Amino acid sequence: MSSCWASVAAALRRAPRRRTREPSLQEQLLAASERASVERLRERAGALQRELDAVAGETEEAEAAARRAEARAAGAGAALRAAAGEREAHEAKVRAVDEEIAAMDQRVRVLQAIVATITPK
Repeated sequence: MSSCWASVAAALRRAPRRRTREPSLQEQLLAASERASVERLRERAGALQRELDAVAGETEEAEAAARRAEARAAGAGAALRAAAGEREAHEAKVRAVDEEIAAMDQRVRVLQAIVATITPK
């Protein structure tokens, strides 16, 4: 008999010991809860990433619109400066013509005075 027990003992020593046990119901529920929490967090992270991408796109669009507006404002400013320069040039021409008219008017008055003194009454 001792040889029988010896062979059983030897077989038990050679056999791999299985220490695995089935997780308890509480451990299974906790694992399931953790998986669900991780899944919810992944979904929330995905939603936040999509929202962030949308905001980034809107920001890029707003920045592009601001650059276009700045370019239009710069163009309008340049046009305004050009118009102001043109106005000053026209005003200078008008002043020159007014001075010329005033000088001619003065000559006409002088000539009228000469004619008035020459012609008999």
